[in-house]
Amino acid sequence: MSGGGRECIERIYYRRQSATGLCGLCQKGCPWNRKRRPSSYHVRETESCDKGDGRSGAGHPEGRKRKICCQRKPKHQDQWRKYEAILAKAAAEQENVTVLNHVNITDYKTENKKVTGAVGFSVNEDIFYDIDAKAVLCATGGAAGLYRPNNPGFSRHKMWYPPFNTGAGYAMGLLSGAEMTTFEMRFIALRCKDTIAPTGTIAQGVGARQVNAHGDIYETKYGLTTSQRVYGTVMENREGNGPCYLRTEGISKEQEQDLYKAYLNMAPSQTLKWMEAGKGPSEENVEIEGTEPYIVGGHTASGYWVDNNRATTIEGLYAAGDVAGGCPQKYVTGALAEGEIAAEAILEYLNGKDDDRIAAENKEEALERGGEQELSQTAIAKKAEYESHLNASRSLMNAEQLEEAMQKIMDQYAGGIGTDYRYSGMSLAKADEKIAALLPVVDTLAATDTYELMQIYELRERLIVCQAVIAHLAARKETRWHSFGENTDYPQQSEEWMKYVNSRMENGEIKIVYRDLITKENTGLNTAEKGAGER
Repeated sequence: MSGGGRECIERIYYRRQSATGLCGLCQKGCPWNRKRRPSSYHVRETESCDKGDGRSGAGHPEGRKRKICCQRKPKHQDQWRKYEAILAKAAAEQENVTVLNHVNITDYKTENKKVTGAVGFSVNEDIFYDIDAKAVLCATGGAAGLYRPNNPGFSRHKMWYPPFNTGAGYAMGLLSGAEMTTFEMRFIALRCKDTIAPTGTIAQGVGARQVNAHGDIYETKYGLTTSQRVYGTVMENREGNGPCYLRTEGISKEQEQDLYKAYLNMAPSQTLKWMEAGKGPSEENVEIEGTEPYIVGGHTASGYWVDNNRATTIEGLYAAGDVAGGCPQKYVTGALAEGEIAAEAILEYLNGKDDDRIAAENKEEALERGGEQELSQTAIAKKAEYESHLNASRSLMNAEQLEEAMQKIMDQYAGGIGTDYRYSGMSLAKADEKIAALLPVVDTLAATDTYELMQIYELRERLIVCQAVIAHLAARKETRWHSFGENTDYPQQSEEWMKYVNSRMENGEIKIVYRDLITKENTGLNTAEKGAGER
């Protein structure tokens, strides 16, 4: 590998969960660097090695290949738990559960449209992961950072949705051939300008109305849904009536203090902005604007095409939360319920797979006796792909620069904030052409370490999701949700398009599939189950 100090990836080591006291990491791993092996393992034995990579100053020295034991240091369990987030810590405390931190999963393993596991790598250590699984639940969240944000430069990741949500689950689903749905229904939030602080706290908390620069209330003109509030703000600005505000001038000092405290708790930058300006909301209206578009299944309906049990079109693969499509406005509580539904469905699915279970147990027994797990074909290909980036010479561009290019393309041609969320068939075709031209460049990027490797794959994920978003926007020949999607070729809503726009990736191309709406009349479900139609 590049940099002169790395080793060849030569061997896969399997580590499994067991009641016998072996390590609790339910995965396979491969050390990439002898000097940075995980501290949770110890060397059982050394072996001679006659391999080298043939390059001057690189590769591992002959005669020094180490084999990693799967026996865990007892104290390590308490050490790593200190760094877990609340939910992860709660999960880790359950029996037969292992939490892998700082592991970037990039692809599913599939055979005959059935999921068999996943592959990825550690961000902090030189370890490659080849994970076998009888079932997989994807809950990776939606996609941010596809479009150029309204806060450029160093503040570009100050956004409504977490910047570390790259659309990884969507991208893996597309690459595996899973059917996806409703990527054309983007989500755009109305927020306080510059700080991206929530507006609802002001609008509802102190009864502030949306007004233009002339002081005219415009929210009743356009409507009160989220998309209508954004659309009204966009239109008032386009007509020269901006900037737009939430009218807070004249609120009481008590109300002002309540807003200070509320935003200190959830969006401190807004309170700091008031303090730095020397004017609070009682003295000056709060300027508002829309954000860049996001793909968020919990708010809209974007994600995997799933059935009532949250099973995708790939056998053994389930989805919950922002990656599960077809169910808008479920938010946090809905996502949690969805996770429980999927978990119960997975248990039922696995109970009917006795042959697979016996085969897996036999494999584990063989590994416990000292055998080694062979890499899957997917794992071999991905390992080589990771190494190609780590071995590559320093490229002229990096992932950050390509990300900015991607965001500019999406903003200008695919309905970003810079065009007031408007697009046309011709502009989408241009966007698709330019995004497609970036993907081969990603293959040439160099990474000096696994953190930079992660950035490359985050970029790849976003680009793949961009392709799907563009295809979906082009496929819906109407404007159904103002501001969420302004199709200038088809500016009106049409009953003809009361349907789902779905897609699958075939041979690297997005293929559009249309599905009828699911209603309580055609589900065959009882009253208590209405709205949960099978797909």
